[in-house]
Amino acid sequence: MYLLVTQAPIYLEGGVRPWLRASWRRSLVLLREALEDRLGPVAVLGPSLPLEAGGAGLEAVEHEDGLRLLPSIDLRASAGAYWLRERARWRADVRAWVGRARAVHAGLTEDLWRPLAFEGFREARRQERPAVFFLGADPVARREARARREGAVARVAAQMYGTVFDGAARYAARTADLTLLRAGAVQRRYARHARNARAFHEARHLVADVVAAAVIEERRAGRASGQPLRAVSCAPLEPGRGVDDAIDVLRLARQRGVALTLDVAGRGVERRRLESRVAALGLRAAVRFVDVPASGAERARRLAGYDVLLVTSTGDEAGREVLDGFAAGLPTVGYASETLRQHVEEDGAALAVRVADVDAAARALADLARDGERLAQLARAAHRAGRHHALDAWHRRRAAWTLEAIEAHDVAARAGRVPASAAA
Repeated sequence: MYLLVTQAPIYLEGGVRPWLRASWRRSLVLLREALEDRLGPVAVLGPSLPLEAGGAGLEAVEHEDGLRLLPSIDLRASAGAYWLRERARWRADVRAWVGRARAVHAGLTEDLWRPLAFEGFREARRQERPAVFFLGADPVARREARARREGAVARVAAQMYGTVFDGAARYAARTADLTLLRAGAVQRRYARHARNARAFHEARHLVADVVAAAVIEERRAGRASGQPLRAVSCAPLEPGRGVDDAIDVLRLARQRGVALTLDVAGRGVERRRLESRVAALGLRAAVRFVDVPASGAERARRLAGYDVLLVTSTGDEAGREVLDGFAAGLPTVGYASETLRQHVEEDGAALAVRVADVDAAARALADLARDGERLAQLARAAHRAGRHHALDAWHRRRAAWTLEAIEAHDVAARAGRVPASAAA
């Protein structure tokens, strides 16, 4: 059994039938398919909630999914109730299921007051089972950034939190058989502490969703001399998401004589204000507000009608925007987050400028508008990156890394470097 000990709730319909967040269920099914039952069934031990507490975005776990769901304590218990009462039951469940597992996958979340998933990792270490440590977020950096705006007391609290979180994450990375780190800031912070670290990007698309390579070549061949460069921004139309900067990039580029259009593909409360700003700047002929599908092959097909993706946000959603663009064979011009710099270095499919440097972004788009061959090279690299980072491709790599790590664990067990029971 491949056991995932998770903080994410298992929602129960009528106290029995399990439901999960749709994206989580999809990832679990892809993981099970990638592992090909080589470790036995994929099982998930997690806290529980009633179905009605879940809201939208849930899907029932069907028999054909091949997953085993193991709901435990009620997640609605407070941190105090957890430590006084629920922790004993949770730890008993963790001990029992870890003892039956061939390997254990667990992580560390922002909730240090109820470290449910991390209890699973610690128990895997105690029972010397092969352990996979997963870290997908960096709450330390987020809390530190917020504390800088809130004063001395908040800074001290953030420092204390960071000390505890960093200590736990470094211990897990150092001792895990395999450490999976989100690419970018999380990887940079913790990879140097791990003995077997691998990075991942959080794509939403599958390999089958990526547009055909012929689409990229047809787009290149169809660009007439002097035709405007077609840029698209996919940020949500919410405060602080960088859409104003995207409009300013277009404005500056056009003031310098660059033939450029921008479609803003997003929804949110800021749409009316942004439309008014575009009108006030006299840019209605160059900026459109459009809708595109949220995900999947149709989103990639629609985005493939553009030439370049413009990313002027550094939030978590920016990385997903870039990967959606890659599925459409779109190179990115954007602010240099840790993740985008990694795409520049590893994929060769993006151009990164300093954060908030609207002028530099405008110059980068101008260069691409003039250099069709450079644009084509970036688009081909983006298409390759779209296939490489696709969700199912990532799960196949993850499964291979997991099996290699378990084999290394077993070899060490046979050599007497870990108790033989760990390889059972």
